[in-house]
Amino acid sequence: MFRSPIPRSRSAVAIVLCALALGAAGPVAAEAPMRLRELPYAGFGAPQPSRVTADGTVYGADMVSGNTLRWLPDAAAAEDLGGGPTFALVNITPLANPDGSTVVANYMREDGKLLVSNPRVYEGIFGWTILSGMDQISSLAMGLSRDGSQVVGYGGDPDLPFKPWQWDADRGQRMLPVPAGMDGGEAWAVADDGRVAAGHVSVLGTDEWGWPTRYLYGARWVDGTIELLEDAGGHTLGQVVACNADCTVLVGGGYGGKPDPHPDRGRAWYWTESEGAVYLDTSGLPAGAMAPYYAMAISADGSVIVGTYTEQVQTPFGIVVVNKPFRWTRGGGAECLIERIAASGYAFGGDGWELVANSVSADGRHVLLNGMDADYALHGAVLTFDRDGLFADGFD
Repeated sequence: MFRSPIPRSRSAVAIVLCALALGAAGPVAAEAPMRLRELPYAGFGAPQPSRVTADGTVYGADMVSGNTLRWLPDAAAAEDLGGGPTFALVNITPLANPDGSTVVANYMREDGKLLVSNPRVYEGIFGWTILSGMDQISSLAMGLSRDGSQVVGYGGDPDLPFKPWQWDADRGQRMLPVPAGMDGGEAWAVADDGRVAAGHVSVLGTDEWGWPTRYLYGARWVDGTIELLEDAGGHTLGQVVACNADCTVLVGGGYGGKPDPHPDRGRAWYWTESEGAVYLDTSGLPAGAMAPYYAMAISADGSVIVGTYTEQVQTPFGIVVVNKPFRWTRGGGAECLIERIAASGYAFGGDGWELVANSVSADGRHVLLNGMDADYALHGAVLTFDRDGLFADGFD
């Protein structure tokens, strides 16, 4: 029997359908017109879209073959780019930078009695090439800089806790430090110049009921030196999921650190050096929205953030927790995208659906949705917003 190279991510955000948010108060922006394009799924066993680029092209994975898929704008079917089998993390991988010039997937191969993962980059007609200078036995790519030059993730010896790493073509793979007392970590985001990487470190403990659980501590690495992220009250932030081009704006969510009750625990946030941690205002979401919330992606100027919030729903089998998508704008706050879709007259995302907003284009116009309907059939769509109706002020 072969062992998995990298167990299903220890990160709460990487569940099969993942987490909300909002931000600084401000004037209500004019509502931007929206269009919906559903992704064609015919012919694929389990397609999972993960990234949308500037022109609306979508990249994702076929969870049966492990191959990378590409949906071009207005195409009748997805292209199969090969590259499998891959270790695909639903809603996260494969990775693609904002213009689609760099696509990275995690190739799985046998190494003795182990299955290990090696990140590979798509070379068009030349196929897939494993990143050079990868020193660890097994590595999983989790983040890609916007210019495509930097890759981050986690990995190491499959018999030991995995550690965060950073890669570029000039320096190869190098491990990022984990504080004493912590036993692992993951890097999810990185700046174009490579100076800043971000993600989380973790320690295995027990919850209030005595069950094993992994506590996550949001972190960034600046020139290789780690900094744990806290809010103004000294409460640990959860995992960093994404950042803008220079990683001056970090976004994330989830429960940070050990249980430490406070009013903002489990909420989504953005973080900057000047403002510190700003929890996103959830007041614009439907009644019943609850933690955990996650900010999943951010536009280049920081004016648009997308993510998920959690809601309890009554079903014939009892109460279940489902995930719903949100879109936040710097000038207008948050909105539930399922409500917005219904108000726009589209038959997508109705009762019993579970959807995640897992990617946004660099200009904030395109938002990618991934999820399933009440019958567990998979669906994906790209929402396109008219930016003329928005306040485009980003972060200074």
